[in-house]
Amino acid sequence: MKLIDAIYQTAWALALAATSPYGLVRTFLRSREMRERRADWRTIAPEAVGGLWIHAASIGEARAAERLLRALATRGRPALLSVVTPTARALAAEFAAAGASDVRFAPLDFLPLVQRAFELLRPKGLLIVETEIWPGLLTEARRRGVPVAFVSARLTPASWRHMRWLRPGLRHWLGATCVAAQSEADARRWIDLGAPAARVRVTGNVKYEMPRMLFAAAEREARRVGWRRIAVFGSIRASEAAEIATAVRIAAQGPGPCLLIVAPRHPERTSAALLRALAGTIPVIERARVEDVMLPAPGEIPQTRGAGGATRAVLLVATLGELRRFYALADAIFVGGTLVPIGGHNLFEAASMGVPILFGPHTENVSEVADLLIRDGGGARVADGVALGEAMRRLLADETEADAMGRAALRAAESMSGALDRTLAALEEWGFPIQAVEQPARPAARPPGLLRPSKKPG
Repeated sequence: MKLIDAIYQTAWALALAATSPYGLVRTFLRSREMRERRADWRTIAPEAVGGLWIHAASIGEARAAERLLRALATRGRPALLSVVTPTARALAAEFAAAGASDVRFAPLDFLPLVQRAFELLRPKGLLIVETEIWPGLLTEARRRGVPVAFVSARLTPASWRHMRWLRPGLRHWLGATCVAAQSEADARRWIDLGAPAARVRVTGNVKYEMPRMLFAAAEREARRVGWRRIAVFGSIRASEAAEIATAVRIAAQGPGPCLLIVAPRHPERTSAALLRALAGTIPVIERARVEDVMLPAPGEIPQTRGAGGATRAVLLVATLGELRRFYALADAIFVGGTLVPIGGHNLFEAASMGVPILFGPHTENVSEVADLLIRDGGGARVADGVALGEAMRRLLADETEADAMGRAALRAAESMSGALDRTLAALEEWGFPIQAVEQPARPAARPPGLLRPSKKPG
């Protein structure tokens, strides 16, 4: 096992040496990011030291971690959140509002950097969201006696097959961990890779917690600013741009005023492709900043009269972290990453809005939710952009069908909630320091320098 660790760390050292020119350039361009990736956390918040450490890779995992952060904060157990992607790091203020004691880029998995992070943070426990198996992180946690748990842990069949040849090392790295798995199938795969069966529980996905409603009915109607029907195409990938453009052109033939909102997963890669594909077909308004008005009113869209004199337009959203706000205004939603073999993005968040959900044939990463939506009638699978456009146009035109599908989607979402409580219960059983902390009662405040006169009987 020491040999495996040595080989892994040697590979890291060679990789860092080989990419040092790139690292220097990136340090110049993104100095804060590279300092944090080298575990230069000297300015870490004092309350983060000696607490819990939650690690999440990208924005999807960080959204799941956000629910854990809120639950731990209510128990008086704030945690530091580390992330991998700049997109997730950009939402630090939002995670701080959820209870994070601090937010940092995760250190590179080179042992000297990992050791520096542990020295600075001195965590009481490490919670890793989903499938972030970092050998250096796990090795150092084990050496220091820091308990580790994977929460909302999943392993897709493809990931499991790719990792099986690493099982000798994985048994070593996972041998002291706990696993709160999303499903029975995930639990079996984790055990097969080396997680101890006695410390594996099926708790579900903490993403699947019913969110608080963003807008009351009256506010929702006001925010729609006069659009009769609104469709959202969320988490669109660049490789889906042509199919989405086809779907948008077909869906725009539905009743108006109709606004079609397209929110790319990576705007810098996808927006240009969508603009090219939609050029000359339907007016496109770009929303580039969070400070911009959320939706333009139909009367603000010039020369957009369609059949029957109704206004149609596309709102191309280039901001990040706002998708749920747009979902909350929708009459129907398509979730991207499903028309191409990526595996799909968060269907549960869309379903929890109580509107019809459409998705493509590739839902391997979200199969549990997709299957439940299809079974209960809250969602439908489409084959391509043409089928998507026709299904969306039908839902926008037939409010009775859309309402029935929306109610079914909401029921499906409600049936999947509860994973957060099960996860916290498992962590308590495994001995993680997440127990509720009694806050000392504060004495009633008195004006300084004053004594209350005693009252004599009579």
